[in-house]
Amino acid sequence: MLSFQRAQQDEMEKIDKHIKSSKDKDNAKPLDKPEQFLFQLHQIPNFSGRVFCILFQSTFSEWISSILRKLDILQRVCTVSLWV
Repeated sequence: MLSFQRAQQDEMEKIDKHIKSSKDKDNAKPLDKPEQFLFQLHQIPNFSGRVFCILFQSTFSEWISSILRKLDILQRVCTVSLWV
């Protein structure tokens, strides 16, 4: 299953520190795209749970199909074994 990791606590602390320290400065260096992305993800409530649900929904039918195929094979093997 796919997974997605949020920024680690120490990474978010550094990003927050940078944002706070550069708030009132005109010549402050902006965050790079990856840090902006992590910061925006951090702002989403229940992000990890939401991503888990989306990934689960997207792979559920594949899991069910795989299980059904295996059950079908098992059923066929059992039926053939009875005739032998």
